[in-house]
Amino acid sequence: IFFSCLLCGPSARPRWTMEVTDAVNAAQEYADEIKKCTAEIEATLGKLDDEHDFARQKITEHFNKLALELDNRKKELLDDLAKLKEYKARRLGEQKTELAAALDTLHEAVMHVNHAVQDNHPEDAQHFVQQLEKVPRQQTPIPLVETTKFQYTLDSKGDVERLKEFGFLDFKPHVTGITFAHQSDFDTNGVLYWMGCNYGTKAYQNPADLGLVTVAASSCEYGQVNHAVAHDCAGGKHNTFMTQSAPGSWLTVYLGVQYVVCPTAYTLKNCVINPCHALANWEFQGSNNGTAWDTLKCHADDKMLLPARGSVHTWAIEGCTTFYNRFRILMTGPNQHTQPHAKFHYLMLSGMEIYGFVEKTPWMEPNPK
Repeated sequence: IFFSCLLCGPSARPRWTMEVTDAVNAAQEYADEIKKCTAEIEATLGKLDDEHDFARQKITEHFNKLALELDNRKKELLDDLAKLKEYKARRLGEQKTELAAALDTLHEAVMHVNHAVQDNHPEDAQHFVQQLEKVPRQQTPIPLVETTKFQYTLDSKGDVERLKEFGFLDFKPHVTGITFAHQSDFDTNGVLYWMGCNYGTKAYQNPADLGLVTVAASSCEYGQVNHAVAHDCAGGKHNTFMTQSAPGSWLTVYLGVQYVVCPTAYTLKNCVINPCHALANWEFQGSNNGTAWDTLKCHADDKMLLPARGSVHTWAIEGCTTFYNRFRILMTGPNQHTQPHAKFHYLMLSGMEIYGFVEKTPWMEPNPK
C-alpha cells in the first residue's frame, strides 16, 4: 500500500484509508465471531459435564443393582449345591447299605455252593446257584463294603467262572487279597502292624524284631535300625534310628517272601530325641529285587513332617497298581531344620506304617484243588 501511494500520488490515499478501515472492521467481526463460538463451546462443555455426571451416576446405580442380583444368585446356587450334596450323601448311604446286604447274601451263597460241591451234593449246589442268580446286579462306583480288612478266598475254579457268568465281581482264584485302609495316623489298620501281630494272630511286637520284616540302612549314627518301622503304640522315649549325615542316605524295608503290597498310603514318625530336624527331601520307592526301584512318591521341600519330637504325617500314594515286597526311603536333599542355614542329611525315624492291598506272593500260592 505504501509503494502504491508513492506511485499513484496523493489522489490514491483516500482509497487506501478505506481499505484499511474495511480490514479493521472485518477483523473486528471475526473477533466477535470467535467470542461467540467460544461462548457456545463453553456452554456445550458445561452441558457435557452435566450429562457425564448423570451418566456416571446411572452406570454406578446399574452396577450396584447388578452386583446385588449376582450376590443373591450366588446365595441361591450355594443353597442348591448344599441340598444336592445332602441328597447325594443320603443316596450314597442307601446304596452302600443295599450293596452291603447284597454282598453278604452273595458270600453266604458262595460258601454254601462250595460246601455242597465238596460234600458231593449236586442238588444242594444247584439250589444255591439259583439263589446266586437272584442276587441283584448293579453297576456302581461305590465300594461294596467299606471295612478295614476285606478278605476273600475262592478255591474252586468253577465257582469263579460261575460268578463271572452271573456278572458279579471278578474274583481271583487261589489268592487271598486283604485291603488295609488308612483311617488315622498309626491306627491298627496298617500292613506293618498286621505283620507285627504275626499276621493278626497275636499281640503286637515290632515286626523287625520278630524277623518278619528286614530293615537296612546306608549307615547308623544312633539307635537300632528296627526302630524305624516301630508302631506308635510301641512307645519308648529313645526308640529312634538315625543315619549319619550323608547325602543320599537310605533305608529299606523288606517284607519277606510271603506277601507283596500295592501301597495306597504311608506314615512316618519323626525322631523322638532331636527336636530340630525332620525329613524334607526324599523319595518313597518300591522294588521286587532290591536293584530296580520305582519312585512312588517324590517329596521336595516337604514341610508336613515338622521338626519336632515324634511329629507324624501320612501321605497318600496315587495311581500305584504294582505289588512290591520291599520299600525304600531315599534322601534327595537336606533336612528341614529350625535354623534355616543348617544343612544336614540325617535320615531319622521313630516309626513307619504302610497301607494298601496285600496279596500272597504269586509263586507262594497253593496248587488248585
